[in-house]
Order: sequence, then structure tokens, then C-alpha cells
Amino acid sequence: MIGKVSNLTENVKSLESWIVTVVQNLQGKAATTDPVSIKSHFEELYAQKKEKQPDLETIKGMISSLLSDPEACDKNHIRDMQSDVCSKWHDFTELLIDLIIMQALRDVEEVNNYFINCEHSLLRADSVTIKPEDLQNMLREHKVFHEKLETKRDNAMEVIQKCSHMLRETTKEEGDVAKGRIEHVRSLIGSVWKMSCDRLHLLEEAVPMVQHFHDHHADIGTWLDEISNEVTSLSTAYDNPEQIKKQQDSLKTSLRYIDDHRPLIEDINNTGQEVKILCPQEEAEKVQDLLDKVNHKYDEVKADIRNRLNALAEGFHKVTSEVQDAIDGMLCELTHLNNQIDNAEPIGSTVNKIMDQIQENKAIMEDTADRQQAIQSIKISADDLITKVKSKEHEGLPEEERIKIDVQDIEQKISEMETLNDDIKQKTVSRGRSLEEALESAKKFWDIYEGLMSGFKDIQDCINSQDSPQAESVLIQEQDKEHREMSQSLQDAVPRLEAAKQMSEALTPLIGESGKVDISRGVEEAGEIFEEIGDILEERKVALNEAMERASHFEEEIESVLGWLPKLEETLENMGPIATDIRSIKIQIEEVKILKLQAVGKCVAIEGINSSVQALKNKSAVAAENFIVAVEDINTRWNKLVDGIFDREQALQDTLIKLGELDTSLEDVNGYLQQVEEELSDLDNVHGDPKYLETHIKKLKMVQDDLDNQEAVVRALNHNLAEMRAGDKGSKHSPLLDKQEEMNELWKSVNSSLRDKRNRLQEKLTGVKSFLGDVEDVVNWLSDFEQTLKAVKTIGALPDTAQKQCEKFNKSEHLIQLNAKNDQAHALLTSGEEMLQAYNCHPFQTVQIRSSLAKLKRSCDAAKKQAKKKKLKLQEHLQNVTGFHSVMKIFTDWLISGETSLSKLKTPSKLVEPIERQIKAHRDFHDDVETHKEIVDRLDRTGTYLKYYGAKHDAIVIRNQLLSIKLRWKRLLWKTEERGRLLNSAYKEDKRFADDWKELVGWLDATKESLNKLMAQRPSPVRMKEIIDEIKMYERQIGRKHPRYYATTRLGRNLKDRCTKTDPEREVLSKMLDELKTKWTSLRTEISQKQTQLDSQLLESGRLVEASKSLIDWLEKMEDALSDKHPTRGDQDTVHSLVEQHKAFQEEFDSRRSTLNTLQQTANPEDPAVLQQLNTLNDLWAKVDLLSNQREQLLQKNLKSASEFQAAVNALRDFLPQAEQELKFQPLPEHELAILQLMERHENFEDQLQEMEPNVESIKELGEEIMEHCHPNAVRFVKYYLTITHTRWEQLLERSRGRRKRLEDALEDIQGNLSRLEDLLAYLSDAEVLLLTKQEDEIPETVSLVEDLLKQHMEFHEELQEKGKEVEKFTAVQSDSSRTSAGYTPKLKTVQRELLDPNNPMVTQLQHRWRDVWRMSVDRKKRLHDHLEHLLELESVKNFNFELWRQRYLAWVKTKKARITDFFRKQIKNEDGTIRRHDFITGMLDSKFPTNKAELNAVFNIFDRDRSGSINYREFIEALRPVAKKPKRHMSEQELVHDEIEREVSTCKCRSQFKVEKVDQGKYRFGDSQKMVLVRFLNSTVMVRVGGGWVTLQKFLENHDPCKAKGRTNTELREQFTLADGTAQSRASFSSRRHSGKASNSGSDAGYSSASSSAGNKGGMYNSAECLTGTPRRSLSSMHRSKVTPAQSMVNLSSDSSLYGSNTSLAGRKGAVTPTPRTTDGRVTPARRKAATPTPRSVARTPPPHR
Repeated sequence: MIGKVSNLTENVKSLESWIVTVVQNLQGKAATTDPVSIKSHFEELYAQKKEKQPDLETIKGMISSLLSDPEACDKNHIRDMQSDVCSKWHDFTELLIDLIIMQALRDVEEVNNYFINCEHSLLRADSVTIKPEDLQNMLREHKVFHEKLETKRDNAMEVIQKCSHMLRETTKEEGDVAKGRIEHVRSLIGSVWKMSCDRLHLLEEAVPMVQHFHDHHADIGTWLDEISNEVTSLSTAYDNPEQIKKQQDSLKTSLRYIDDHRPLIEDINNTGQEVKILCPQEEAEKVQDLLDKVNHKYDEVKADIRNRLNALAEGFHKVTSEVQDAIDGMLCELTHLNNQIDNAEPIGSTVNKIMDQIQENKAIMEDTADRQQAIQSIKISADDLITKVKSKEHEGLPEEERIKIDVQDIEQKISEMETLNDDIKQKTVSRGRSLEEALESAKKFWDIYEGLMSGFKDIQDCINSQDSPQAESVLIQEQDKEHREMSQSLQDAVPRLEAAKQMSEALTPLIGESGKVDISRGVEEAGEIFEEIGDILEERKVALNEAMERASHFEEEIESVLGWLPKLEETLENMGPIATDIRSIKIQIEEVKILKLQAVGKCVAIEGINSSVQALKNKSAVAAENFIVAVEDINTRWNKLVDGIFDREQALQDTLIKLGELDTSLEDVNGYLQQVEEELSDLDNVHGDPKYLETHIKKLKMVQDDLDNQEAVVRALNHNLAEMRAGDKGSKHSPLLDKQEEMNELWKSVNSSLRDKRNRLQEKLTGVKSFLGDVEDVVNWLSDFEQTLKAVKTIGALPDTAQKQCEKFNKSEHLIQLNAKNDQAHALLTSGEEMLQAYNCHPFQTVQIRSSLAKLKRSCDAAKKQAKKKKLKLQEHLQNVTGFHSVMKIFTDWLISGETSLSKLKTPSKLVEPIERQIKAHRDFHDDVETHKEIVDRLDRTGTYLKYYGAKHDAIVIRNQLLSIKLRWKRLLWKTEERGRLLNSAYKEDKRFADDWKELVGWLDATKESLNKLMAQRPSPVRMKEIIDEIKMYERQIGRKHPRYYATTRLGRNLKDRCTKTDPEREVLSKMLDELKTKWTSLRTEISQKQTQLDSQLLESGRLVEASKSLIDWLEKMEDALSDKHPTRGDQDTVHSLVEQHKAFQEEFDSRRSTLNTLQQTANPEDPAVLQQLNTLNDLWAKVDLLSNQREQLLQKNLKSASEFQAAVNALRDFLPQAEQELKFQPLPEHELAILQLMERHENFEDQLQEMEPNVESIKELGEEIMEHCHPNAVRFVKYYLTITHTRWEQLLERSRGRRKRLEDALEDIQGNLSRLEDLLAYLSDAEVLLLTKQEDEIPETVSLVEDLLKQHMEFHEELQEKGKEVEKFTAVQSDSSRTSAGYTPKLKTVQRELLDPNNPMVTQLQHRWRDVWRMSVDRKKRLHDHLEHLLELESVKNFNFELWRQRYLAWVKTKKARITDFFRKQIKNEDGTIRRHDFITGMLDSKFPTNKAELNAVFNIFDRDRSGSINYREFIEALRPVAKKPKRHMSEQELVHDEIEREVSTCKCRSQFKVEKVDQGKYRFGDSQKMVLVRFLNSTVMVRVGGGWVTLQKFLENHDPCKAKGRTNTELREQFTLADGTAQSRASFSSRRHSGKASNSGSDAGYSSASSSAGNKGGMYNSAECLTGTPRRSLSSMHRSKVTPAQSMVNLSSDSSLYGSNTSLAGRKGAVTPTPRTTDGRVTPARRKAATPTPRSVARTPPPHR
């Protein structure tokens, strides 16, 4: 035992020695001025303290072991030892923490100032601009700012975290103050950090969006200019069908090109809308202007092309005279319209998009309707032609017309035209119905959606305008009412949300894939906002419930204290003076003991309200201000009571001792000490919140104070007893000595126990604080984690970024820590529940613990829910991203393959079988393309999703990829359709050639075979004539077949010419043509030979006459064929055909020469008839021979001419495409050197034109010569060549001249820029001199003179601004190198525009000079403007009227639907809750209230009544609230009736006043009538008895008072007039009964922004009496005992100043009623009551938030 005690003593001395040394060291270091060394030293000591903590625990264990040992003696000494060491340890801890916290608070204050400055910087930061360079600079600057802020934030949070942990070890009230300050700084850091993150996110989104918008806008603008100029350069005045067809094809290609690029227009519109959201109003208007220009230009170009197409179609039908051409043209037009419908984009989701699509569909319908008349005309013409052909009237048609007529082809095309026409009508009507249905659904959906989002925004605004829960239950009830209204508004949105979902389900099937994403995104966003608002309202509800519970308990405590405190004071006061006799003194002592016992029992309640008000003060000084005065008054009274009890008790004890009643005094002291000992023993089971424990520590302090007071009595007793023992030496066993010994033992025991209990309570307090601190740390971490998850909204849209983001999230330190934090939270929850069960105390004692545990559980659940939601969102997004890009890669590969396949495809074959294989292969490819349409839709849908939910810089890449894919996809579709059209067209040609060739070859073979059979045997003379007739029939048949043979040969030759020289099909076609030619020639030769053979047989048979006649007929026929009336000129193919025909004729002619010779040899010269016939025959032969030779020479000449013509045409046709490409419209550069190079190049091009001009003239001359004697078969082709070459050549010359003029004009402008540059430099030099001169002049002090100077300078400034536009032309450079796009960028031509080289020294000088002059001008304008404002402010201050200013401000606040408490709360920058002058003036000016600094300085002086340099909440409110009359008592119904009659009569304006006399209670005489009427107050309305019923007072006066003949009003009182004592009586203005319900509804709907709650959240420190009079409240009890309505307990400052009262007295009113004196009962008039309370209409004027 001795060893244990010895070890304990050594350990205690060691620890105490260390504590003493450290404390001395601390006191020495505290005087050091170096904060760094102090801070490091303090932290080192704190670490040493942590190391010494186990030593203290060891000592406690040793003491506990000794106390439990029964052999231990003098346990009181051991307890004292423990108490001493624990007290010293606690004092040392408090000292160390105080010093550390003091030093940390200096750092925290620096952090606070730094973050306040950062907040101001962020608030003053420039808004988003649409200039990419400026925006990038802003982003770079903010990133630097953000990184620095992050470093400061981390350091500050580290300091705050350390301070928070240290504050858990202190039990002083100053610790709560420091904690409140730290929490305020923590909140400020979080707010500023969020602002910085939001701005960083905004800029990171804005930079790629603005850059993308800027780049694409420039590209699209240039592209539209090119298309517009190309379209404008085309002419529509043509008189040739071929020219019109060519222009139609060109315009259709342009229109298709424009339609294909529609996604670019949509993309820039979508991008522009997103940019508008990010930009302020001014910049958004600029963006909208740019979008409007682009859209207008696009629509203008498209409409121009459509109008030109319509004009060309009309012109084609006018100039064409051939039915087939008209049919082909109409088919082409209808096919184009049909393709427009088939390729129309899917129905959009927005109303504007659908309306645009409706207009496009209507345009197609109009174009179709415009062609109906032409279609009917074509059908009539076709029917006539078919009828003629079928009626064999075509025999009389020219040969070339007979060639072209194909009845079956015409009928097929007419049927196709009718089918196309019907399909177009049906498709447009069907699409129109779908569009109208979609438009109706879209309107309903977006109306519901916009209303829903507007309502959500109003609710969010109301939530943001709410203050933290107040301290008073009345104010909390008002806040709870507003919360219920917001919750009800949110619940009212549920049907609209469901309606939006239903409308989205109805709209989704009608629209395209991207539109479905828009709709689903909108519905999802609305649902998320609904859930978010619901969560916020739920948290708000919990907070309000907790605040209400605290407030109710606090108010009950105050009520209780104010109930018993006066009684105790009265009891103490009623105690008489100290008696002189012992018996009376004993009685008085017993009375004091009873009173003291009662007071000690109430100590917990006093300390409870002090703790509550201190916590409230730490939370909000403004909210606590309401209770501080009352609590201070209670504390003063309580301290006075306690001091009085102690003083009286001590005085009584002293008196009793002086009277020698030592025995009685000893008994009293022993009884007191025993009572204290019992009370201390009860403290073993004290558990609860820190505030509850602190209360009992305070109670122990009170006991300690009581003991300190009793110490004098104990000393006096010991002294007197010692003297008594010294005087009575013989008495050693006196009962007094036993009592004295008992007293001393009790005294030691009680003091030791008291110190021990205090130490134990402090340990419990530290433990509970540590536990709650751990809970708070976890809650803060979970809250920060949740906010971090919510803050990162955008997700990467590329596989790499999305995968990294997902992996980073899954492997993030926060997510890993979340599991640990969850385990920690569950452990804390378990410990907390076990703690609560172990405590087994009243629930109110553990309110803070229970609240913290509940908050921990909510935070834990919310964090896990948010993490799970975020994880699922990331996984879903990653699946979408990977799926999109994998599908994109597969589709891109397929697209490349398809494009490659199309590019490698051979031209359509010229043979039937190969082209059929090509058509089959193309059909398979087309089917493959059709199967990929679904993939394109899926890509569009997923890509649209990624554009919305992905990060903006990735979304730009997605946009570009989608644009690229869409453009390439449309190009592939068009090429596929074009390939199919070409194959079908080629197949028709190939099939026609093959069929005609096969038919001709078959006919030739059959004819030859039948001819051979006919001539197989020698015919008899009788059969000879029949054979001759059959031969002639064959001749006629081959003559009729000749056009078909010619057309087939020409078609085959065209097919062969379209083949390349290496194409094997060329050889096949050559063989086919040669075979046809051979068989045709062979047949003709065979017929000729057979004819010759028959002629020979006739001669052999002696039938000379018949033979000679047959030969003569043939010669006559050939003579006619060789005559000059048959033209022989034409194109090369036609002349070649004529040459071949003539060669065949010559062969036949030579073969018949033998027949002629035979006739000449066998003819009888003596027969005159025969001789004459021979002579005729010889003459014809010679003539035909001569014509044949002439024809041969002529054909050779024409063939040479046709070859020259064809060569010239081919040369020109080869030259024209290159020349047209050279002259294609391009924006010109604005460099002089570049212009000169272009001019040189154009001169070379013009030389080429001059070299080609002879060729063109040759074509013209040769063509005109050919047309003079052109064969009918060649007329069409020669005309085509002439027309097309002439037209294109003239266009080429015209465009060349235009190009030269543009170049010359551009060069002239460039050369003129140098002189303009010099002029600008001279102007700026003069302007600089002028401004420098003006700077030296002093600005006058007269307003008129300054206004004149400002006007003059503004004119100069505007002129300078106009010059600035010219300067920008020289200095502005569009840098293409700055454009960086990770994805596809549409390849639209852009040109870098500069007036002069930016490196030119003169340009640099101009730029710097302009900046200097502009800055000087702006500075002078600012100086003049500021000086003028200063003078005007001085003028206004001279006549400044604060009352008018106050009314203006309140009216402005009311107009803004704001609350002045919000202004005061936002401007608080001091920790004491006041506003400095600078903050007040700056905040008021930033609020845009129309005032100035001079007025605000005067206003601040009025607000600052105590001249402290700052204004507090009370000064702010009282200055803005006018002085109102003191509230009076309630009025009775009779008084209300009389007052209302008095008010109505006082408005009479008649010369002879309307008289009213009061006869008795409720009985009056009106006017000159002596009849008495009854007046009552019924249903809140003054009614008059008339006949058998009641009418209103207004109605009665309208019938009797001449002044009230016009207008009928109904007086209706708004309130019930039964209110509690001490509250102000008020009444609303009278309104019509039929409107009362409406006003009531709107008043209730106004909810969150009602006037009654405008200042309630922070201005609720006044009760109803204060709200009207401004008189400070002396007691809080009256507020809680009286029935106070929410509107009466709020400070209403947003209503009009007229509502505050009127000074008009009753004596000054008109009327005959004598006012009844009511000064004794204190009632006020209805007019004053009306002024005291705002009317319902003032509330109804504020619209509900959800509308």
C-alpha cells in the first residue's frame, strides 16, 4: 500500500511539475511577437500534451485502484490529489487551447478577409463574351485564380479542422464563440469555392461552345455567300429545252447540296442557343442577331433556288414542242419533288422546328399544285399523239418524227407521271397530317413543360429567399406556413408532371430519334428538379421541426422562469430585517434555507436559457437580439436574487454566531453540508448534451460559490469554538467539539467531492463533445462528398474521357473513403444508441445528440444514395459512349467501304446482260444501305444524348462527328440513288438497242432466207412478174426499215463512243454494229442482185420492154434520191451514214450496168419503141451516174466539214469545264500582292479565251452552214451543239468580264487603303493633341457648363467610334490557326481577310495610337460624367428629403418583390452583424436602386444613430419604418358601426352636408328625415334596416346621399375584431363581396413573397406592439401569452408608406356626426387601423411563384 501511494505521489508530482513548467513557458511565449514561432511552439506543446495524456490516465487508474482498496486510508486526501491534478490538467488544457485558438482565429480572420475579397472579385468578374480570344483569356486567368483559391481553401480547411478538434477539449463559453466564427468562415469558404467552381465550369463550357459557334458561323457565312452568288449568276431566260434542263440539273444539285447541309444550320442554331444561355442579355442579343442573319440567308437562298426551278419548269413547258421532251421534263420535276419528300428530315420535337417543316411541306404541295395544269396539258398532247399514231396518220409525218415516236414508251411514262403525281399528293397530305398532329402535341407538351419549369423556378427562388430557421416559435410558424405553401405548390406540380409524361408518350411516336432524346431529356430534367426540390423541402421541414422544438422549449423555459422568478424575488423582498432574538433568527434562517433550496433547484433552468441564447447568438446575432435583452434582464434579476439570498444567509449566520448560538450554527452548517453532499451524489447520473452538462457545471459553480460564502461561517465557528476551548480548558468532550469535528470532516468531504464531480462532468463534457465532433466530422465529410458528386454534372463523351472518368470515380479516394465513413457512421450510430440507452434520461437532455445522430443517418443514406445514383449514371453513360463510338466505328468502316465501292464501280454497261448484273448488284447494295438507316437513327439518338449530357469540349467532337456522318451518309444516299437512276436509264438504252438490233438482225436473216428461197429455182415466165413484185415489196420493206436501222445504228454508235478504248464492250458493240451493217448491206446487195438477176432473166426471155421499164423505174427513183432537194449536211454520224448509203447505191448502180449493157446488145435497133426506150434509159443512166459522182464529191466535202465541226465542238467542250471551274465564285483576298497575282492569272486565262475564240467562231460558221442544208436526222443534234456552245461561251465571257471588274475594284480598294491609313493616323494624332489639351483644363463647377462639355465630348467620342470601325478593318485578323477542333470540321471555304499586312509598321502604329486615343477619350468621358454626377448629387443633397427617399426605396423593393431583410443579410461582412458605410453604399448601388453616393451617405448618417460608423439591424429597420401611433385597445361593434358611418359621411362634398344623428345605441337618423333606422354590424358588414330586410350602409347612402349617386361600394371588414390584449387592431380596406374570394385566393397563393413575410425571417424581433410603435419590448412573456397572428408579428416594410398611418384627426373631417370621445379606453379609428395593416390587395398584387 505504501509503495502504491509512493508511486502515485511521484507520478502526480512529475505531471504537475511538467504542467507548471509548460504554463510558465506559455506565459513567456505569449509575449513574443513572432506569430510563426508562437504557432509552431503551441503546436509542439499540444503534441506533447497528447503524449502526456496516458500519464494522466495512469494516475486516474492508480487513484481508482487505491479508492477501491479497503486498506487505503485518508481517501479524501487521495480524492483531493486526483482533483488537484485533474484541475491543473484542465486549466492547462484550457490555457493552451485558448492561446492556440486565439492564434488560429487571427489566421481565420485573414482567411475570412481573403475569401471576402475573392467573393467580391467573383461578383465583379466579367460575364461571358462571344469573343473566343477574350473568353480564353478569361478562362486562363480564372484557372490561375481557382488554383490559388484551392490552395488557400485547403490550408484554411486544415486550420479549421485542427481548431474544431481542439475546441472539443474546452468547456469554456468562448469556445462556442470561436466555433461559431469558424463555422461562419467555413460556410464562406464553401460559398466562395462553389462560386469559383461554377464560374470555372461555366467558362470551360463556354470556351469550346463559343469557339465552335464562331468558327462555324464564319464558315457557314462564307458558304452561303458562295452559294448565293453562284445561284444569282445563273440565268433563267433560255429558249432551248436542253439549256433549261442543264440549268434545272444545276439548281437541283445546289438545292440538294443545301438540303444536305441543313444539319450545319441546325447545329449552329443549337450551339447559338446554348451560347445564349451562357451569355448575358446583351451578348445573347448579338448571338441571336447572327443566328437570324444566317437563317434568313439560308431561307433566302433556298427560296431563290425554288423560285428559279419553278420559273425554269414553266419556261420549259413553254419552249418545248415535243411531247416526249415535255413528259421527260415533268417526270424529272416530279421525281425531284418526290425525292424531297422521301428524303425529308424526321419530324422535330420543338414547335418552331415543326412549323418550319410544315412550311417546307406546304411549299412542296404548292409546287405540285402549280404543275397540275402542265400535267393535264401533257396528258392531252400525249393522248392526241398516241391516237394519231394508232390511227396510222403517222405515215404522213416526217422521217425524223416517225423515228422518235414510241407509243409504248409514251404510255409507260404517262403512267409513271400519274403515279408519281398521286404519290406526291398522298405523301404530302400524309406528312402534313403527321406534322399537324405532332405540332398540336408539341405545343401542349412544351406549354406544360415551360409552365412546370417556371413553377419549379419560382419555388426554387422562394427557397433561396428563405432564411435559416428563426428562434421565435411565431416566426418559425410563419416559416413553416411558407414551407407548407411551397410543399403544396410542389405537390400541385405532380399532375402537371404526369401530364408532361403522358404528352411525351403521345409525342414520341410522331417525331424523329433526336427529337425523342429532347423530349426524354426534358421529362428527365423535370423529374430530377422535382426530386431535388422535394429533398430540399424535406430537409427544410426537418430543420424547422428541430427549430420549433428548440424554440418551444426555450420559450417554455422563459415562461417558467418569468413565472417563478417574481415569486422568489417577492419572497426575498418580503423577508423583514434580521431579527434580534434567537428564535426569530432561526425562523428567518429556515425561511432563507427554503428560498435558497428553491433557487438552487432553478439554477438549471437559468443556465439552460443562457446556453440556448448563447448558442443562438453564435448562430445569428440578429436572431438572438430578440432574446438577449430579456435574458440579460433575467440574469440580472437572478444574480440579484442569488446575491440577496447568500447575503441574507450569511448575515443571519453571523448574527446567530454573535448571539452565541454556536450549537445551532453548527447544526445549520452541518445540515447544509449534508444537503450539498446529497446533491453532489445525485450528479453521478447526470448525462446528456453538452449544453445540459455545461448547465450542471454551472450549477456546481454556484454550489462552489455558496461554499465559498459558507467558508467565512465555518472559519468563524472554528475560531469561536477554539476560543471557547481555550477559556474552558477542563472540558475536552463537549458535544460542540464533536459537531465541530463533524463539520470540518463534512467540509473537507464536500469540497473534495465537489471538485471530483466537476472534474467528472468536465470529462463527460469533453467525451460528449468529442463524440459529437466525430459525428459532425463525418456529416461534414458526407455533405462535402454529396456536394462534390452533385457539382460534377457533365461527363466525358469520348471513350477515353468517359472510361477514365468512370475509373477515376470508382477508384477515387472519396469513394474508397465512403465505405470507411459508412462504417464509421454505423459505429457512431451504434455508440450513440448505446450511449442514449445507458444515459436513460429525459429526451430533452439529449436533443443535440439525437439530432446529430439523425442528421448523421440522413447524411449517410443520402451520400450512399447519391454515390449509387452517380455510379449507375456513369455506367449508363459509359455504355452509351462505348456503344456510340463502337457503332460509329463500325458504321464509319462500312461507310468508307460503301464510298470506296461506289467510287470503284464501273460505268453502266452498254450491254444488257452485264448491266442486268450491275443492276442486281446495285439492288443488293441499296438493300444494304436501307438496313443501315436504323443504325444512323440510333447514332443520331445516342449522339444527341451525348451532346446534351457530355462535357462540352467532348460534345463539340460528337457534334462534328455526327455532322460528318450525316453529310457523308446523305452523299452516299444521293450517289446510290444517282447510280440506280443511271443504271435504269442505261438499261433502257441498252435494252432498246439490243431489242432493235435483235429485231433488225432477225428480220434481215428472215428476209434474206425468204429471198434465197424465192430465187432458189429459175422462175417460169408466168411466175416472173410475181417474183418481181415480191422483190419490189422487199425493197419497200427495207426502205421502211431504214429509219429503224439508222436509229439503231446511231444509238449503238453512241453507246460505243461512250466506252473507253480499252473497254471490251466497245469491241462487242463494234462487232454488233458491223454485223448489223454487214447484214443490212448484204441484204440490200442481195436484193439488188436478185433484181439484176431477174432483169437478166427477163432479157433472156426476150421481155426487153419489161426489163428496160424496170431499170428505168429504178433509175428515176435514184435520180430523185440524188437530186439537190435532199440535204446532205449534218453532224459527223449523219454524214457517215449518208456516205455509207451512197456507197451501197454505187455498188448497186455498178451491178446494174451489166443489165444496161445486155439491153443495149439485145435490143432491136429497128424498133422505134425499143430504140426510144433505150435512149431514155441511156440518158437516165448518164444523168444518174453524173449525180452519183456529184453526190460522192459533195458527201466527202460535207464529211470534212462535219469532222471539222465535231472537232471544234469537242475542243470547246473540253475547254469549257476547266474555264468554268476557273471562274467559279470565290471571295477575294484583300492583299495587294495576292490581287495582283490573281489579275495576272486572269490575264493568262483571258489569253486562253482569245485563243479559243476562233474555234467558237468556226463552230458558229460551220454550224450555220450545216443548218442551211442539214439532213433532218441531224437538225436536232446540230442545233443542240450550236445552242449549248454559244450559251456557255457567252456565260463564260460574261463571268470573265465580271471577274476582271471585281479584281480591278478590289485592287483599287486595296491601293486606296494606304491613303486611308495615313488619313486615320493623321486624325488620331490631332485627336490625341486635342485630348491632351483638354486634360490640362480644369473642369468647371457649374452643371450647365459641364453638361455642354459632356455633350461636345460625346459628339467627339461618337465620331471617334465611327473611326474605330475603319481601324478595325485594318487591325482585325481572322486567325485560322487558332481554330482547333478534335473532330470533323465542315469543309466550307474560308478566306483570311486583311486590309493590310498586320506586320506592317503603319498598321501597328495605327493600332497603338488608336488604343491610346480611345483610352484617353473614355477616361475624359468618365471624368466628365463622374463630375456631372457629383454636381448633381450635391444639388440633390441640398434638397434631400429622407422621407421621400424612404418611400421610393420601399416602393422599389415592393416592385422587385423583394425583402429589405435580404439586402441587410447579404451586406453583412462583419462578424458582429453590422454593415459598414462602404458596404452599405456599394451594396445599394449594386442593387440597381436609382440613387447616388451623396444621397446614400446622407441616408447612412440617418441610419447610424449612435455614430459608430456602422449600422445594425435595429437601426436599419427603425429608420425605414415610420413612427406609428401606439396601438389602442379593441373596438366594440357599436363603435365600429359609428366609426364607419362617420367615415362614410365625412366624404360628403355637398354644400349642405348630409346629416346623421345618433339617437341611441344602434339607432340613427339620416338626412332631413326624422325617421329612426336601426344599424347593425352583421357578417363583418355594416347593415341598415330598411323595411323588412337589411341593406348595406353604402347602398342605403347611395339612395339618400346625393354625393353617392354614382358608384356602388360594399364595405366589408377583412378581419374578425376579437384580438388579444396588447395587440393592434387593424382592418383592411373595404372591397366588393364578389371580389373578396378572389383576393383571398391570390393572397394565399402569394405564399412565399407575401408582404406579411417580407421582413419576418430576420426582422421578427418585435412583437405586434413594436411593429407599430417601435417601442422596445420589456418582456417576452406577453408575446407568448397573447394570440399573435403571423402578419402582426412581422415587420412589414415592403408595402406603401401610406400604410403606416395617418395624422388626420377626427375633428378635421366633414360631416354632422360628433365624434364620440374614446380617449379613455385607447381605441383608434378605422382609418388608423387601415393604415396600420396592409390590405389583402397589396398581397394579391404579388403573383404566386409557380405562375
